[in-house]
Parts: sequence; C-alpha cells; structure tokens
Amino acid sequence: MSTTEVFASRTDFIRSQAVEATRSLLATHGLSLTMDQIATGSGISRRSLFRYFESRDALVQAAIESALVEYEAQLASVAAVDGALDVWLTRIIEHTHRSHLAAGRAIWQLTSGSADQLAPELRTVNERRRTMRRRATRQLTDQAWSAAGGTCDAPDVVAEALALAMSSYTTQSLIVDLGQSLEDVARLSAEIIVTVIESNLR
Repeated sequence: MSTTEVFASRTDFIRSQAVEATRSLLATHGLSLTMDQIATGSGISRRSLFRYFESRDALVQAAIESALVEYEAQLASVAAVDGALDVWLTRIIEHTHRSHLAAGRAIWQLTSGSADQLAPELRTVNERRRTMRRRATRQLTDQAWSAAGGTCDAPDVVAEALALAMSSYTTQSLIVDLGQSLEDVARLSAEIIVTVIESNLR
C-alpha cells in the first residue's frame, strides 16, 4: 500500500469516526452541539477535527447526510409491499419513528426551525431531507394505493395521511410527550391510512 493510500485510508477512518460520533451526540445535544463536545465524544482532538472538516457546521452537515443516506437505504429494504396492507404500513411507520427517536433532538430542531435560523450547511441538508421526505411519501402513497386496488393516481388526502403518520411531530407528540408505545402508534396510524384509502376507493 502506497503512502498516499495509507493517508487516504486514515483520512477516511477519522472522518467516519467523527461523523458517527457526531450523529450520536446530535441525538442528545441537538443542533447546539459544540466542536469541543464532539472532540470529547469522538476522542479526536479539536484541532484534528478542523483538519478534516472546515467548520462545525460542515461536520454536522456530514453527520446528518450520513443519517439520511442510512434511512433511505433501510427504508428501501422494507418498502416492497408484501402481505396485508395494514401490516406493511405498520412496518414502514415503525421504521420511520425508530429513525426519528434515534436522531433525537437534532431531527426535531431541524424540522421545526425556520430556514433563517439555520447555518447555510444545515439549510442545505434540511432541504435535502425535505426533498427525500416528499419523494418517499409519494412513492409509499402510490404503493399503498395500488396495493389496495387503486388504478388511478392516489388522492392527495392519502399522501397527507401518510405524511402525518410518518412525521417527526407525530413521534414527538405521541411517543415522546404522551408516552404511547411506538408499536401502538404505528398500528393506529396504519389503521387510519387504510380507512382513508378504503373511503376514497369507494
């Protein structure tokens, strides 16, 4: 292995370690996470972090991007409709709420904050999150509608019901604030979506 390859490998390793630690810390500390906290939590010196990331916001952006990529990959692995529609919807909704809970304070602050409150890097990653969410909601809506026997485009109300069920606000309100179990929230949400679909098919 050449010196260049060793350097690249070490760089990738340190960047990856910093990103993983930042993802974990964001769940607890939210977007107010400091570079000092990241240095302590990752075991990488503050000086080294700035060698690999030009700013704290660039590191936070990389961490959130990493989480989005992982979420999309995991969602794709469970997205194929198999079995009963309500069971499939429950599985999809459970997966989404688990992701929100793992992301913790950061996802809540990102989704509820206005653009002018976010640094440019975080505005960029938040727009990517919104685009991904719109795309996933549309895809899952079309799959659910088709699986239920719909032959034309799904009505907007079906997409809206699914978007509400998979919202981080739902995670926060029902699971975190009211203490409902993730499984119960997912099952009830699936029942509501199925009811909306069936009423629009008639």
